[in-house]
Amino acid sequence: MSAKKSDKLPEHTLKPARRTGKYLFLLLLVIGAGLLSRRVAGVPLMVGDMLYAVMMYVIVRFFFRSARALIVAAVSAGICYAIEISQLCHPPLLLAIRRTPLGGLVLGQGFLWSDLAAYTLGVLLCVAATGVVRQYREWRRSVKAKRKYD
Repeated sequence: MSAKKSDKLPEHTLKPARRTGKYLFLLLLVIGAGLLSRRVAGVPLMVGDMLYAVMMYVIVRFFFRSARALIVAAVSAGICYAIEISQLCHPPLLLAIRRTPLGGLVLGQGFLWSDLAAYTLGVLLCVAATGVVRQYREWRRSVKAKRKYD
């Protein structure tokens, strides 16, 4: 019995392990670059904040792979903004978490308006990159289809 075209799985579900590995690799690369950006002299602090937003975009994209890029960007930016705004609150539990190395990296230390701008630029960069990758895949698919019929 042959499967109908509508019975086929979407492309993003065909190789989940391979895609998971790509997301994990990209996530580790972004985290490494973000940590390195804080250690290298001359790198503006905004770069690390942009990479924080890129990291959040990759995490959200991992869980919502079929969502539109603008939705993923909005959720990612919203999470980054919420974490930044939480820096205006100083309950003892949050302060204790922020004093730990990991807590300080994840939750930050102090509110800055410029961080919100960096997060916005980071997620917009991700939207642009997602669009470029999508266009490249469509072009590659069309070239393969054209070769198939040549």
